[in-house]
Amino acid sequence: MLRKSLFLLTATIILVLGVSSVSYGKPMPDDPPPPPVGDAMYTENVIYLPHGYFCTVKTDEYIASEVQWLAALGFRYQFCNITAFNSDGTMDPANTETLADWIRVSRETDPAQLLIGYVSGTKDLVNDITKHQIMIDYCVYLCDEVDGFGMDGINIDYEPLPYDDPIYLQFMHDLKTALGSKRLTVCTPLLNWSDSFINQVSYAVDEMDIMCYDTLLSSQQDYIDLMSSEVVRYSANMNPNCDLVPLQAAYKKSRWHDPAIENVITGSTAIDEAVGQGADVAASGVWWWYEMSIDERYDWLEYWVRPVE
Repeated sequence: MLRKSLFLLTATIILVLGVSSVSYGKPMPDDPPPPPVGDAMYTENVIYLPHGYFCTVKTDEYIASEVQWLAALGFRYQFCNITAFNSDGTMDPANTETLADWIRVSRETDPAQLLIGYVSGTKDLVNDITKHQIMIDYCVYLCDEVDGFGMDGINIDYEPLPYDDPIYLQFMHDLKTALGSKRLTVCTPLLNWSDSFINQVSYAVDEMDIMCYDTLLSSQQDYIDLMSSEVVRYSANMNPNCDLVPLQAAYKKSRWHDPAIENVITGSTAIDEAVGQGADVAASGVWWWYEMSIDERYDWLEYWVRPVE
């Protein structure tokens, strides 16, 4: 708590003096990033980064500072938002205009952090099998070491996901085959998927990222109970070689999401309860960096990452 108080005091003094550093996509804290987290309970965590980081110019200093912040907060996997596929399965080149710069500086700053291309689309798009190869080819391009960006893997997010979908399952199998040793992760619904479909998906991908938010619940305990029970259910039905990563909420209030109910404190509590009931959880993640406040960063450290003193 002392470190948090000192940080906020420093930031307040700087703000009063009129010094600020703001860049497109997210305000950059004036205080320098803390040191890397070091030993902690969970250090293989996922963070979703905003699209503006990869299509607009950022200074090397800005990128390095953001990467240092991620290291300080125990984030190992950067999920880089390339954004949504077009309706024909293509991706606009402008979406990755500055991606190479981000990758270069990130790897110079912290080679241990892995860069995952986060791509998205609609349920209708992924159910159109005539578009599958176009999207697969693009994902392979993002990961290609020679002709592409050399990313470390792909995260896919096609929504809504209201039911078991055999066409989506086949797409995941085909994409993983095309990616080879590159990592394939998939965003999954908190509810809706059957036990058997969870099992099938877990044999097609390397990681399942449960979206544990937008529940419309009005009670913290109801949210904790629901999230913990679903994490247990996922774990019980998954391939043991597939990583389970429940995602926590750090973003502004909406008609679907109440941050007083869904936050990194209640989310961490729910995952801890699930682990206590036997769930095998590899790490957690946060949606998303763009709106993750300073308080939420330190709550994340205290309640989830838990550095060793």
